[in-house]
Amino acid sequence: MLVQLYRISVVLEILLFPWINSGLGIEVIFYLLLVINICIGAYFMWAKNHKLLYIDLLVTVFILAFLLNPSSYWESLGLTAVYIRVPVFLLRYVFLVSFSFSRVLPIFSLGVLVSSVMALYLWSLGMGDQWRLNYPYGDPNMQGFIFGTYALIILIERKEKGWRKMISTIAVISSLAIVLLGASRGSTLSLAIVSFCY
Repeated sequence: MLVQLYRISVVLEILLFPWINSGLGIEVIFYLLLVINICIGAYFMWAKNHKLLYIDLLVTVFILAFLLNPSSYWESLGLTAVYIRVPVFLLRYVFLVSFSFSRVLPIFSLGVLVSSVMALYLWSLGMGDQWRLNYPYGDPNMQGFIFGTYALIILIERKEKGWRKMISTIAVISSLAIVLLGASRGSTLSLAIVSFCY
């Protein structure tokens, strides 16, 4: 029961990620879920005696070497500061232990579909940049990469048939629409990764 609740909580956290800069008060909920999920993931890691894999160490070194810009230390203390966000997201990655999207894929696909449709609808109302879709996250590169990752996860994990497969297919199409309308380097990179991996 706890494992399934943890999976649903992580899915909700991942779906809220592109909305943290939208100004809708979602950032507080996102960080609350993030802290709770990291604590539960740490517990699972300790209980099952999991060890860090080489890929974990590689990602850690990459983040520390390239993403921790020394100039970021001059930012004021807050949740948006790079020196706060990067270690938190690093912990989030490390403690995502034995997580299987296939067990919660219908919920994840439905969430991706709702998120994509909301982003497209609010952009059509004039939110964000009028030339390319950068709402809700604000940065079209990062947003394109996030929604491209959503599409990749669904394509890799889906094994359903019938209406569940139809929802996951529509979710992939809507995610790729966000990626294409973002028209950025991150969008191009995520499209290349999706094409290469699938």
